[in-house]
Amino acid sequence: MIDFTGGYNDTWAPIWQDFFCDWRKIRFNDGVEPPSWIIGDLAIEADCAGILFESVANPGGRNLVLFTDQLPVHGNIVVNDPRGDLPTDQSSWTRP
Repeated sequence: MIDFTGGYNDTWAPIWQDFFCDWRKIRFNDGVEPPSWIIGDLAIEADCAGILFESVANPGGRNLVLFTDQLPVHGNIVVNDPRGDLPTDQSSWTRP
């Protein structure tokens, strides 16, 4: 797992400076592969199971991207959601 919650610093490869790029604009308007996608590929090549990073949409929140193909065959994921913020099934995605 890569912990990128501290953001970029000089010990990271330079491409990590562009982790929070506007990937939609880069992909759909410019027609090129966004740096964040390249970073994902690099993480997979390094046998990392995912990347933990600060949320742009919800300041103070965190996001976890999991590369499920990188998880052990007989491994499991245990969710820690003490406040019950995460959806429990498809109907949980709609909030009143």
